[in-house]
Formats: sequence, C-alpha cells, structure tokens
Amino acid sequence: MSAASPSDTTIRVGVAPKDLPRVLDGLAPVLGDSSFTADLASGLLYVRSTKVEAVRLRARAAGGYAVVLNAPNGKLDVWGHRPDGFDQMRTLKARWDARGLFNPSAFIV
Repeated sequence: MSAASPSDTTIRVGVAPKDLPRVLDGLAPVLGDSSFTADLASGLLYVRSTKVEAVRLRARAAGGYAVVLNAPNGKLDVWGHRPDGFDQMRTLKARWDARGLFNPSAFIV
C-alpha cells in the first residue's frame, strides 16, 4: 500500500473468498484511486479510504464485514454494527485480558 494521507482510514474487509472478486468489482467505482491489498485465498481486503460507510455497505451485502483498523481522528465507529456474539467477545476479552494489554482500543471497546 502507498503511504496514507492524514485523511485516510484503514479498513479490513472480510468476505467469503469466493465473493471477494465480486466485492472488489462493486468497490472499484467507490474507491477510485484508493490503495488496497487483497488476499484472494482468505477473502480479506485492506483498504485505505475515507469512504467507510460505502465499503461497509458492500461488504455487508456480500455477507461479510468491514472494520476500521485505524483512523487519523480516532473517532469512527470501529465496528459499524454489533456482530453476533459481541457480548461474548467482550466478556472473553475482559476475562483473559483484564488489563487491556492486547490490541488496546482496537478490538472490543
């Protein structure tokens, strides 16, 4: 990926590997010249773009997700929605990482 500008946000998209080419086609007009890295085998796509909601919409339409990994202003909703099992994930994180040492403020907030 190229260097991010201060206005860019990094988004991780996850879909079934078979759906990733279709998601990429749908995102092409939205992303324009935004940089991205795709892993066709895993169905993961890493995008640098300020168009978070448009990326999320296309990921969710394919049965996937799009989470914000980092944002310059740090004020974006990381998840965009509460996935099934969110409360269980929060409980496990609190139990096994009570001091918040692992991936602070990036996973369960």
